[in-house]
Amino acid sequence: MKLLIPLIFLINQPGPIQRWILRKNPELIIRALALEPRIQEKVGLDEKEIELFKDVYFETRKNTEKIKSEIRLKEIELEEIIQSEKIDFNKAEKLIKELTDLNAELRITQLRAFRKICEKLGDERFNEIRRKLKEIRPERRPRQVR
Repeated sequence: MKLLIPLIFLINQPGPIQRWILRKNPELIIRALALEPRIQEKVGLDEKEIELFKDVYFETRKNTEKIKSEIRLKEIELEEIIQSEKIDFNKAEKLIKELTDLNAELRITQLRAFRKICEKLGDERFNEIRRKLKEIRPERRPRQVR
């Protein structure tokens, strides 16, 4: 628990760790555009675009959470098989293939969210928003003296 708190703190701080996490999780990019007024303003989103991002974000979030819960259950099942006295390799192999399929489905769901946004906004506006997002550097907060 003591290690978890600083890790969460680091993840939430502007900087290279946050940018790395955003690259690894496209859902967070859509979340920022849907729910962060500071980013919406800097990118220049209008009300219609903000609503589009909100709709896509919550729809994608529901789908990804369902898939992630299935992944967690399969991982527990796999751990149970591996920790058993006699390992059923065929069952373990089947679960690993199912996990691979679920992880692929998760990434495809996130890709479909970007596709939906791109189709609604048009290629030109979508690329403009992407360019502006790359230009935005997280603002550094001044350190607090204790």
